[in-house]
Amino acid sequence: MHTIYDFLKFPAKGLTLIQTVPAMKAPLLIAMVCLILTSCEEENKPPVCHIKSPADNSIFRLGDVIEISVGASDEDGDIKEVTVYVNNSVVTGLQSTPYIVEVSTEAYGTGTYVIEAMAIDDGRLKASDEIEVRVNPLEVPYVYTGEISSISSVSVNSSGNILSDGGAQVIERGFCWGMEQDPTLLDSHVIASEVGEGLFEAFIYGLECSTNYYFRAYATNSVGTGYGESKAFTTGYLLVVTTSPVTEKTETTAQCGGTVIENCGIPILAKGICWGTAHDPDIAGMKTEEGGEAGSFVNTLTGLETGVLYYVRAYATVNEGRHMATRLI
Repeated sequence: MHTIYDFLKFPAKGLTLIQTVPAMKAPLLIAMVCLILTSCEEENKPPVCHIKSPADNSIFRLGDVIEISVGASDEDGDIKEVTVYVNNSVVTGLQSTPYIVEVSTEAYGTGTYVIEAMAIDDGRLKASDEIEVRVNPLEVPYVYTGEISSISSVSVNSSGNILSDGGAQVIERGFCWGMEQDPTLLDSHVIASEVGEGLFEAFIYGLECSTNYYFRAYATNSVGTGYGESKAFTTGYLLVVTTSPVTEKTETTAQCGGTVIENCGIPILAKGICWGTAHDPDIAGMKTEEGGEAGSFVNTLTGLETGVLYYVRAYATVNEGRHMATRLI
């Protein structure tokens, strides 16, 4: 009977087999050796596990619900279970996809959460992933006080911006004002027409003319009311000056007057008529002057020259500036 000389080597086990066997039994021996080699070389690989969401170092507010999503797979087997932990406490064990669980922050409070996911395959091999998230307490809204515009004697337009709702929905926003710094809702206030974050505006009415005020934006959520920086503004006043027609002209004189109207009780320091040969004369040139009271008045212009064209206008001077109206002789 013929024989063959076999030289077989088992790298995984470090074995070498040298044997002479009958030729008719060689196929059986080779098959057995292949089976041994396969069992020696193939090993169960561990699963793969990673936390898909939330992202590491995410920030939440107390009251939020954190959705934890886990990805798990096994190249040469099946995932038997995915267990989710928060701060070393088991939240749940998941036996099938999707591996998703929701965690209420009300149950764990504020602070740092260590979230761990562990996957176990059918060969009892394990893999895990771990992240940290931060849960902050709810706060009052963070508010910015904008600028004042459209200032009149009795109203202004105010602006503000809610930069953060503090983790809770803004249920009211607006502006408060008063004559003392840092006004609150106990003082006068106006509610803006819309709620939520972002820019907002509102008109403040019922002010006194020529008066200094402080105002600031505010916003309220379930925690309380947050205020922006206090800013100051001064309301305007109404001062109207009109020039009357020139009358009783002579070679060297003429009559001219005007009317002064104001609504704020601001002292009128002086009023009168100014004139000159240039357009828009002012009180630096020739002028008349009389005491300060609102109402109509008539003055005599003197020192005029025959045949010369003059420009005239009434004026009124107050402690906060002057207003003039122009009329041509």
